[in-house]
Amino acid sequence: MMTINEKELDQYVRKMYKKLHQTPEKSYEEFETAKIVAGELRSMGLEVEESIAKTGVVARQKTNKEGPVIALRADMDALCLFQNHRETVSHVCGHDAHMAMVLGAAKILASQKPGKGEILYLFQPSEEKLDGAKKVIESGALDNVDEMIGIHVRPENEMPAGYATPALMHGSVQIIRAEIIGKNAHGARPHLGINALEAAVLSVNALNALHFDPNVPHSVKVTKLLVEGDTYNLIPDTAEIHVDIRAQNNQLMRIMTEEISKAIDKSAGALGAKTIIDTVDHTLAAEYDEDVVKSVEESIVEVLGKSLPPVATSGSEDFHFYASYKKIKTAYIGLGAGVRPGLHHPAFRLEKGMLAKGSDILAKSVLKRIG
Repeated sequence: MMTINEKELDQYVRKMYKKLHQTPEKSYEEFETAKIVAGELRSMGLEVEESIAKTGVVARQKTNKEGPVIALRADMDALCLFQNHRETVSHVCGHDAHMAMVLGAAKILASQKPGKGEILYLFQPSEEKLDGAKKVIESGALDNVDEMIGIHVRPENEMPAGYATPALMHGSVQIIRAEIIGKNAHGARPHLGINALEAAVLSVNALNALHFDPNVPHSVKVTKLLVEGDTYNLIPDTAEIHVDIRAQNNQLMRIMTEEISKAIDKSAGALGAKTIIDTVDHTLAAEYDEDVVKSVEESIVEVLGKSLPPVATSGSEDFHFYASYKKIKTAYIGLGAGVRPGLHHPAFRLEKGMLAKGSDILAKSVLKRIG
């Protein structure tokens, strides 16, 4: 299928991986990354648009025949790490690899003439903040997109190198921020106040008494309990709780979010406190299109000789807003690339030989949809 041979493709994606790996940038600061990516896409003769959602890049490969518009998506941003009291920025989640693989797929597909439709290459900023996808949607750059395929390298303990799934099943994540509002009073006269800290503690205990469907993986954790001030003899009038909620499907997440919000509000209310509950910060669980997944599965078999069934992961991704908000038909490849010790680890490394395989799977998947 490739007009460039396997050796040339492998050399190209390794070169791009190295170049992008050496240019790690924070969310919405991916300016040099965007410059590198846009330059490569223009060199392939593609129409390129920059500054999508501030630092994103979109390239289009059109045909003369009407048909579906299919997008290949790569995330761009690196992670901020704190080591020895110093902030460093590093590609330890594989986004450099994802960009290199999508560029490799573009290299293959730009030298061919798909039979119909259009290919859109999306390089999305700010996946780590889980808001980049929403900003891209708001930009209007995807208004004509029908289908989309994403890809992510996987850690060894989840998927051995040389294996892949066409459906990596991310879970849903919801962060609840609850402000508990009480009433100040002197420590000698607690009956005149409403202790926001005690109301927060009562709320936390109430969360531990909630139970949800044990057949669906899920978890509830209080990750922060904040009370301002350094006076020991003052009844605090405000406290803040942060709750990390995870569920493997969106239906259970909706139930959990509602019940947890209610438990916090009612528990605090039992002591006379009021609450302000924020449930805005969330991501969705994976929901894929069967036909797109099937095409990707066939491509994985052609490249690797076998394909894994859907693989569940407790991690999250803002990729799934594309399906929910724009009704785009999606699939998402989990690629075993020997990632160790693990994602987000300062010593992150992978098997670079798998990157050309990822490019080939992406290109074959596109041609199965519009070839």
